[in-house]
Amino acid sequence: STTGKPSGKGRGNTPKR
Repeated sequence: STTGKPSGKGRGNTPKR
């Protein structure tokens, strides 16, 4: 799920600040 903030702790997704 890539919607800005990753679920949990940035797993594979990049947290958009």
